[in-house]
Amino acid sequence: MTPERWAQIEELFHRAAECGPEERGLLLDGACSNDPELRREVEALLSCDASAGDYVQAAVRTEIDTVGFPLAGETISHYRILDGLGGGGMGLVYRAEDIKLGRHVALKFLPEELASNPASLARFEREARSASALEHPNICPIYEFGEHEGRTFLVMQLLEGQTLRELIAAASPGKPPFGIEKVLDLAIQIVEGLGAAHQKGIIHRDIKPANIFVTSQGQAKILDFGLAKLASAVTVGGEEPEPGFRDRGGADGALRETVPLSTPDLLLSRTGVAMGTAGYMSPEQARGEKLDARTDLFSFGLVLYEMATGHRAFEGDTGPALHHAILTQTPVPARELNPGLPAKLGQIIAKALEKNRDARYQTVSEMRADLAVLKRKIERRNPLRQWGLIATLAAVLITCAFLWFMGRRFWFPVTPPEVKLRQLTINSSEIQLQVGRFHLMASTSFMPI
Repeated sequence: MTPERWAQIEELFHRAAECGPEERGLLLDGACSNDPELRREVEALLSCDASAGDYVQAAVRTEIDTVGFPLAGETISHYRILDGLGGGGMGLVYRAEDIKLGRHVALKFLPEELASNPASLARFEREARSASALEHPNICPIYEFGEHEGRTFLVMQLLEGQTLRELIAAASPGKPPFGIEKVLDLAIQIVEGLGAAHQKGIIHRDIKPANIFVTSQGQAKILDFGLAKLASAVTVGGEEPEPGFRDRGGADGALRETVPLSTPDLLLSRTGVAMGTAGYMSPEQARGEKLDARTDLFSFGLVLYEMATGHRAFEGDTGPALHHAILTQTPVPARELNPGLPAKLGQIIAKALEKNRDARYQTVSEMRADLAVLKRKIERRNPLRQWGLIATLAAVLITCAFLWFMGRRFWFPVTPPEVKLRQLTINSSEIQLQVGRFHLMASTSFMPI
């Protein structure tokens, strides 16, 4: 069984486990209509007692690690592969050690079907070079592009944390996955990463929660720049596109884009289970039109909607159903699903999700400005934050005053006061005479003879 198949089974199993009995049947009917074997595998896992869920997950993960990651333990170039991190339609990811530099990295191997397609490999290599030029704190960097036994791989930064998809899925039912301040903090980081890419002429085309990583320190990292372009595509002029979306050679600098011929199979599972990419496409992407940077803003609007509400803006079990929803339906306003959202955030999401891209945010900087203004307003309105800042400032001032006082005593020691003697008694002349006689008698009594 291939690792892609195991990942497919695992994903459908988790989706079905979260549904009620009726919804579960409908989900399996739609997802497994052409794949009865997949349904049998998933139902076998679901038939286990609920208390055995952790065991089932561990068994599935162990099977993937032992069967699905055949390169574990091998050394490729100057990378010692330690274990597998994950797998899916876009290939396998391993944890590895860079023997030369002594650091841990992630190795991502592309699927075999891509390795046998020279045009896809050539396109991918160009895009990998473009993505490797993106140096930004909110973009996962690409260190190297290599090949092993005909299999192409990327060397990337190894991140510790979870994807947005995992964080959203882990939220309590009926509750938003993040607080407002956290939503805005992550949103600003993500759009800053997108802005850095757009300035280099690179559009992502596959912005979705699974492609946004949140590190253990709370830093957002955009993953897989350029990988969405691996799908079968043609350019408007019938030529292969250069890296990015701006035609450097054109006299007028016109935009030139690849146009997907159809929903790419490599970005979906064989049965339409993994609908992440189709569910986050822009309308122009679903229609197969020329793309520009505004397609990323629509896709990010869908991600922001999900971060703020815990629900997807468009639902559907198949690619065509999702495409139809994106093209024709209007999402439920985010504030109806989460009344605690500020009105301004609802407006930002609605503007990002405009189907007409001329009515949408035109640049990342516009969207970032609105998010930043809202973040500052919320911080000013939060009394706990204000009191926290006041307490922190007071503590700093007290510490500085104490250090100043101690330093002053050290460098400028206090001079001891001058001691002054004061006579408190008066001796009379008679006493002084008697004392004088005593001294005279004492001195004559000891004179030598």
